[in-house]
Amino acid sequence: MNPKAQAWAEEARKAFLEPVAPDAVAGVIDNTLLHPEATPAQVKKFIEDSLVYPFRSLVVGPTAVKIARGAIGQERMPLVSVVGFPMGFHTLEVKLKEAEILVRAGVSEIDYVMDISLAKQKDFKALESEAKALLSLGVPLKAILECGLLSEDEKEGAAKALAGAGVSFVKTSTGFLAGGATLYDVALLHFAVEGTGCGVKASGGIRTLEDLQRLQLAGADVIGTSSGIKIVREAM
Repeated sequence: MNPKAQAWAEEARKAFLEPVAPDAVAGVIDNTLLHPEATPAQVKKFIEDSLVYPFRSLVVGPTAVKIARGAIGQERMPLVSVVGFPMGFHTLEVKLKEAEILVRAGVSEIDYVMDISLAKQKDFKALESEAKALLSLGVPLKAILECGLLSEDEKEGAAKALAGAGVSFVKTSTGFLAGGATLYDVALLHFAVEGTGCGVKASGGIRTLEDLQRLQLAGADVIGTSSGIKIVREAM
């Protein structure tokens, strides 16, 4: 294990947590609804309930974008959707087409699953090329690594390549495949992209205010969770 990241994660695990303002909590959360069984009525209710709070953004699946955009209306709330989700093994042509459709539909950002196989092969140049192709569409990207499937070297190498390509954030996981965010993985990604201008998004299994605060201490800049409203209410 990376000693620096390990020490940073352990410090985050043991740290005393100060009270935090609810708006500050909401401001780092991408409140998320990515359940494949979500109906249009559930998407609308998710949007309506979420708009009560100043979340960083709202995240829905590709087929829910049109419904979500209509429900958001004139509110200045960023809308995010996903590409290559959750497996990442779609061809670049498919990912590009999916991203083009989302951009036309009015998303503010895209969270995409990188080609995990390329990371396993340590073909970081190819990962960089994939990211640059998607960035050509002009929308900020968060690249999902799915840390639970990668070795230490694969995580660090992928994060550095993706940061070098210009993605806005590297993201720990989808929450659907191989576990969620850990303090150690967040710290490892934080140090891998330090000084590049790229941030870290922690996602997967984040259900409490304590989870959020400790992941922030470990180096997370953004938190992705389907428990955003519950977490903000904890801070009240």
